[in-house]
Amino acid sequence: VFALARLLFPPPEELGGETVADARSYMRPEVEREVLFRAAERSVQLLSAEYGLRYAEAALRYHAESYDDATRLRLHEIAHQAAFLADDPYAMSRHFRAIRSRGDKYTVNSARQLWVSYAYGKSRLVGAIRVGIKALQELGVPVTFEPDEMALQSDAQYLRNAGSFRMLKKLQRLPPTSDRVAILKVTLCTRILAPVITTRPVLFPTILRTILDVSLRWGATPDTGIAFVYWALLAGNVNGGDRKLYRLGVMAEVFATRVQADITRTTILTATRVLTTHWGVDARTVIRECRELFDQSLIVGNAEWACHAGHAYCVDRFFGGYGLRDLFQSMQNTRDIIRSLGYNRAVRALSKHQQAVECLMGLASNPLELTGTVDHERSEIEAYEREGDYIALYGMYFLRAMLALYADRPEKAYADARTAVFAQSAPKALLDYTVTVFIWGMSSWRQGVVPDGASALRKLRRWAREVPVNQEHRYLMVRAEALRYRGRQRAAARVYRRGIACAIDRGYIHEAALGSERLGDLLSERGAQVEADQALYQAYSLYLRWGAAPAAGRVRKRLGWPELTSTGQPVLAEQQFVSRIVSAHGRDIVLRLALSELGRLSAADESFLVARVGETGFHYRHLPASEAEGTVTRIDAGSIPVAVTELIEEDTERVAIRSLPDGSHAAVLTGRSEGEVSVTVVLLNRPEREHFSELFAARAQSVLLLAVTALGVRHLAETRRERIGDLDAARAALASGRKNQEQLLGVLETALLLVDGDQSVLVANPAAETYLADAHGVERRLLPEIADIVRTHADTARHRADQTEFEHRWNDRVLRILLVPARPNLVISIDDITRTRMRERELERQRRQLIVSDRMSSLGMLAASTAHEVGNPNHILQLNLQSLMLMLEQIADAPSDAAEALERARTLATQIHEASSRIEEVIRSIKDFGRGGREDTRELADPDTIAATAVRFSRILVHQFTDHFRHESDGSLPQVSVIPGLIEQALINLIKNACEALPDRMRRIEVRTRYDRDTDEVVFAVCDQGSGMAASGTDGREVATPFATTKADSGGTGLGLTIVQAIVDRHSGAFRYTTTDEFATVAEIRVPAGP
Repeated sequence: VFALARLLFPPPEELGGETVADARSYMRPEVEREVLFRAAERSVQLLSAEYGLRYAEAALRYHAESYDDATRLRLHEIAHQAAFLADDPYAMSRHFRAIRSRGDKYTVNSARQLWVSYAYGKSRLVGAIRVGIKALQELGVPVTFEPDEMALQSDAQYLRNAGSFRMLKKLQRLPPTSDRVAILKVTLCTRILAPVITTRPVLFPTILRTILDVSLRWGATPDTGIAFVYWALLAGNVNGGDRKLYRLGVMAEVFATRVQADITRTTILTATRVLTTHWGVDARTVIRECRELFDQSLIVGNAEWACHAGHAYCVDRFFGGYGLRDLFQSMQNTRDIIRSLGYNRAVRALSKHQQAVECLMGLASNPLELTGTVDHERSEIEAYEREGDYIALYGMYFLRAMLALYADRPEKAYADARTAVFAQSAPKALLDYTVTVFIWGMSSWRQGVVPDGASALRKLRRWAREVPVNQEHRYLMVRAEALRYRGRQRAAARVYRRGIACAIDRGYIHEAALGSERLGDLLSERGAQVEADQALYQAYSLYLRWGAAPAAGRVRKRLGWPELTSTGQPVLAEQQFVSRIVSAHGRDIVLRLALSELGRLSAADESFLVARVGETGFHYRHLPASEAEGTVTRIDAGSIPVAVTELIEEDTERVAIRSLPDGSHAAVLTGRSEGEVSVTVVLLNRPEREHFSELFAARAQSVLLLAVTALGVRHLAETRRERIGDLDAARAALASGRKNQEQLLGVLETALLLVDGDQSVLVANPAAETYLADAHGVERRLLPEIADIVRTHADTARHRADQTEFEHRWNDRVLRILLVPARPNLVISIDDITRTRMRERELERQRRQLIVSDRMSSLGMLAASTAHEVGNPNHILQLNLQSLMLMLEQIADAPSDAAEALERARTLATQIHEASSRIEEVIRSIKDFGRGGREDTRELADPDTIAATAVRFSRILVHQFTDHFRHESDGSLPQVSVIPGLIEQALINLIKNACEALPDRMRRIEVRTRYDRDTDEVVFAVCDQGSGMAASGTDGREVATPFATTKADSGGTGLGLTIVQAIVDRHSGAFRYTTTDEFATVAEIRVPAGP
């Protein structure tokens, strides 16, 4: 068909002397009509816009009257689509007018989809939205460009109530719809979602609700899954990205498996890769899948999402630390393909990233401005502001912040990053936003903006927990900056090293380089210049590997090296490494240093070194960072993998770059010297990592040659002094030991002293200076007041030949002093525990307050019991007073009966006195219970009395749960030394727990007191026939965890058993749970008997 169509209507450059009329004379009209129609239709399917438009317009020009109405309309649709692909708006308008005049409502609005895509591709975002809304209105969807506030709030509330996961599961259960109008409505909504997010986010809930309403009414359409991916983006913009977005994307991909159309399937898969997948999967896996989807989308004709996939593939590689030089060319190739598809907005979006790459490589005039051979910053910002493209504006500020960060300009990085983070349409679900927050956090702490730095750290901490493979190293580096700002330099250095190792292991060499540079600055500030140079050298090598020449040059200046005249010349190892190699003692140390340096320089996943010095062989392995960072281990020859052994046995010329059968990359370095020394090093990288560059190989070779030369010279020297001892090595070890000892003693907060018999100080660490008197001459002595107390206890320590520990108050401080005899001297350790004692007193105060609060809570619980205890005697008082009044009246009326009446009156008065005494006793008991928990003094008390009081106060409460409640005692129990109110409180808490465990009123609760002669303890036991709590013998501490409760919905705090345990601990007792055949739970409080 194509051959015949090309013969009929060849391209102008192929006509030659033959005209179209001459070519058409070879074919019958009916065949020509069919050939042109089929060729035009198939050309559009294959994205061949030029041929599709030519053949469709030729068919309409020469055979319009021969086609029926449906075929003619179809030809206008094909020409309209081909004109869109050819980026010819005039041809699009011409054929759209024909479609509108001949087609029905469905056909016209189906053609409007291309106008939405065309306007969006040209960055005419508002126009795209207006065209899409107009099409939806003609299809009967009640949506407007300027909805009222009430409608917007209603749509947003609908989405919040619907729930993305519930709605997604509901739609997945529905059968797919075959209604073409419903499918068109959903497709139009998905087409305008991207411009809506960019410039009119207020319409986002309305469009999403339209998709859901149509899908619920007619069934799921092929594009329904895309709506849920955008819903994830909406959720991310509201709450920030998290793993929920990844799960939502995975569930949305179910729609991709249910559709037959390849275009829809690639659309859903690409949308999830761009918006959600990186919240649960390694970003490098997403990069690989984006590349595959880019190719698949081009094959099936999904031009729009092919552009998105290509853009994501390039940008994610940029954020992932891939080599800038290769990335620049890859971006250029991808831009050319996207431009041929007519999506200029995607071209512009990728252009600013490519310009950032050019700036980082040092090829632009200003490394801080996105202006160069690809893009112009100022005109692009003005255009984005004019078009209302807020997402693109966000990208410009974010990239400027990234350039400033890697140019060591934190003030500019902070300003641009903060603008990006708080931008109107910051895409918080995208991978770009996580990098923005990382830059914001790094620059905020460097600028001392603590609130912003803390906010960024919180976001990164949450992301690091949810997606550690992509975000952990960023969180660690920002955390290190925070620690550094707060003055915790030692901790900051440790966290820097963890972040750097994590970044290298996962391939983010650019962020590892940044962290190494910051670590070098920190170590330099601390005066650790050797370690600082090592960190800066690692930063320099990583920057070079990434391709950031200006950053590498900046670090090179800090190292004090001369500037390179040509980037292609090999670079000698830095002076520090030279000095370490030259001063190293022993061949083993030289080889370990060389392999460690090469591993650090290359950031290789794994490396091996095989050396032969004279007749001795050496084999080493540099472990990857995931096992033990920076560790070089000596191994057996048999432990080296076969593939590595084959590389070592090759007769290579100094440097060789190889690829292994499993896809891994290898660099083989070889060095030999005249001193019978040969060394071969193999550096390995995983398949997803980049090849080793030639520049790196030359630099690594210089390191190896230096090590080989040092080994050769050392080997020649060692053969001449075999009988000379290792005095120098011993001296070095001694000096190192002394230095380590000084460092160890210097960081200790505990004062350590070694004194002789007359208390002259022989050795003291810096912390001991507080307790030393001013030196007079050479001799140092303890302060007089400290010396006196030490002298008092020193004789005891020497006599017992054992350590002695005591506390001493000195100048408002509390000191814990430990004396350890070391004949003839004495070792003294002094700790200032003033703060510890203050914390203990504060904890004791809080514990008492907690017990008193719980006691007041128990009083409220016992209100009903109190009313009952007072109510009965009060009722007796009222009745007896009435009877007494009647008797007095009788005496007045009948004096003759006065004697008998007076006798009855005395009886009533006695009863009134008894009732009044009972009320007084109840009130006194309540007061005593309320005051309980405040006193500290113990007293000898009867266990049965304590238990009876707790039972009396709990009776009314218990009768709400059971009809069977009693107190049993063995009788004749020994007294216990306790605070009675606290034990009562503990029993009431256990009785209350027992009540809440009963399933019905027929189960019973018993309070028992007994004496355990075996342990000499009095046991208070609360037994219930409830649901049970723990296995027999369970320690009460296991269930007394604070705030652990199963009754949170009914007001439980989880502190009841905690308070019980605290009371028992205060009495040196024990609290445990057991189970018997009779009772499901037996809670026992054991208190030592006697005073």
